[in-house]
Amino acid sequence: MSDWLAKFWEQSQQPIEILGYVGQLVFFSRFVVQWIESEKRKESVIPEAFWWISIAGGAITLFYAFTHSPPLPAIIIAQATGNVIYVRNLILVRRLKKRLASELTSG
Repeated sequence: MSDWLAKFWEQSQQPIEILGYVGQLVFFSRFVVQWIESEKRKESVIPEAFWWISIAGGAITLFYAFTHSPPLPAIIIAQATGNVIYVRNLILVRRLKKRLASELTSG
């Protein structure tokens, strides 16, 4: 077990691995943002920041997966498709905001 731990620790110190951890940390932080916003409103909500953080964390993790040696296809597929969904959700949020703003000014 101690050999495994030593190897894990040594490998974790590589810049590419640190980048992977940063990507996962950014990606995880979106849940903290969502939780805080939901607690403030006393209902379950997904703030726009959730999608922006999702894109940032997904992009960092995607870069990590491409530049890892060897590349990590499962992570590449998951993050690439995830980022498409995150961008689409931002488009939908923006459309809703425009529609609501238009309704407020016209009515």
